[in-house]
Amino acid sequence: MNPYRRSILYCVLVMALLCATTSLATEGRKLGGYRFVPSVRFGDPFITHHFQNSTGVSIASNVDVPLIEYGTPPDTLLSLSGSVFFVGPTFAYQHVVHHRVAVRVSARVTSRVGTSGEALLSQGVSAFMDAGLGASVELWRNQSVLLSGLIDLSFGKVLLVDLVKFAEDVATVGPEEASILTTDNGATTSAGLGAAWAPNGWSGVTVIGQVGYSKIDTRDDDLLWRVAGSGSIDFGQNDKAPIGLLITIDADRLRPRSVAGGTAVGVGFGVLYTGREDLNLGVEGQWSHYPQLTHDVTINPVSFDLVLRYYF
Repeated sequence: MNPYRRSILYCVLVMALLCATTSLATEGRKLGGYRFVPSVRFGDPFITHHFQNSTGVSIASNVDVPLIEYGTPPDTLLSLSGSVFFVGPTFAYQHVVHHRVAVRVSARVTSRVGTSGEALLSQGVSAFMDAGLGASVELWRNQSVLLSGLIDLSFGKVLLVDLVKFAEDVATVGPEEASILTTDNGATTSAGLGAAWAPNGWSGVTVIGQVGYSKIDTRDDDLLWRVAGSGSIDFGQNDKAPIGLLITIDADRLRPRSVAGGTAVGVGFGVLYTGREDLNLGVEGQWSHYPQLTHDVTINPVSFDLVLRYYF
């Protein structure tokens, strides 16, 4: 079966199972009187109707980038050191179709930018484009705890710089047919659970866990996983400043293997304005650890996102 059709079939089957086990009505993103502060880094278990936009910048400094590698095992013929920058927007919209069910769509574009040699010519990921569909189903809820089922399907394209292949193509098919960029297309299906807990009226904890199936054109099929969590405090709900603080941690193997060759780990923080119930506005930052699949280099970028989430 075509891997894309198989991913869609998995989504439909899991969605049907989740809908069959739903119970209790949703009350938005409040538990125990606490209004949760969400993170842009990963989804949350709440059934809410909202639009989200984030614009992010990632900076990896002091990177030793193999500029040209050749042979098996590869020898680095030339390398450059410097900083690599990635920038791009993300859009997401979630719609409540039932008081226990919400569906969502998302789109993301991330591109390497810069004018230095290492930014323009280094081997590895040059751009990443992703479109996704997903759904959340509320499974169980009491005064302070929420449990939801999550399912997501994403289609992505990764553009990679490959100087060795470019040189080989010039020699075999001519410069007119040679390209310095290669592409990987893929699909990822994931399903799991999301939980939220509010121990009091001014703080909360959110955790998600997902397993997924990934298919990349030039790779074998992979069964992958992701675990992430956040803790938040909203001072505005204590009649103080309308400021929410957020701490996040994320261990992710669901991202396309063309981008990361192992488990990507991130630790982040956020400061958001919480003075309005229908709006979250602020900044989130994260330090990440990315083992690269295309060459033996680990990148540790620091990223910052300007986040806007509006609730209807």
